[in-house]
Amino acid sequence: MSLLHILFVTAALISSLVDSTDEPGKKYLAEKASEDGVVALPSGLLYKVIKGWTEAMQLMVEGDKWELYIPSELAYGERGSPPKIPGDSALVFTIEMLEIKGEKVIALKCNPSTLEDCNDRMKKYIAKTKTKGWDADEIDEELERLARMRGVSMAADLQAWMDTRIFILQQMRMATSVEGNDEL
Repeated sequence: MSLLHILFVTAALISSLVDSTDEPGKKYLAEKASEDGVVALPSGLLYKVIKGWTEAMQLMVEGDKWELYIPSELAYGERGSPPKIPGDSALVFTIEMLEIKGEKVIALKCNPSTLEDCNDRMKKYIAKTKTKGWDADEIDEELERLARMRGVSMAADLQAWMDTRIFILQQMRMATSVEGNDEL
């Protein structure tokens, strides 16, 4: 049985529980929507994906097939996902990006640590960011600020540059987490 099949079965079970009575269902969804990491779509659908999947999928392009080794802190952490996944478990997934629907965008491959695959504008932004000596919290604050701007109407080229900055900062944030270094 695949993970995707399990997720669909779980979603169907939750759906049947939520649909059983209107008020308890609304209360359940409202509580879930306020949980950390839960995303609400305009349709009312709620979902939550472990951080490791979110990070990996943003880096993948059509046709990529990756084996992910996700540390506990990017998965379920100390709480785990009982009864199958104990707390502090590292997870391994093989995922394949079969197709990306919607507008095609240029894949970002810039590595802020080595500057490999970074254009001049990206290199300049990375240098400027490193000069500021931001720690992980300051990177997170900037990521939150940029995320809030996503809903603002702006020219397509500015939107693309903002997305690039978010990508670069996410890479820099991951590097500080992996290295155990709290400052750039």
